[in-house]
Amino acid sequence: LQIDNFIGGIYYMLIVIILLSLYIFLRLLIYGIYEIKENKNKIAGISFIILSFVCLIAPAIVGN
Repeated sequence: LQIDNFIGGIYYMLIVIILLSLYIFLRLLIYGIYEIKENKNKIAGISFIILSFVCLIAPAIVGN
């Protein structure tokens, strides 16, 4: 019974990490596009877009 609760907790945390990384990815991606289109700041916009993909991939790399 203890092992089942532990495994359930791991899956719960995995779902939380996936949702959090998707949220951060979308926020940074949208802000990067906003920087490029509205503020005409291409360097910052591209940096935010690259950072958003890093934030999306990093939890999978760290988890393994």
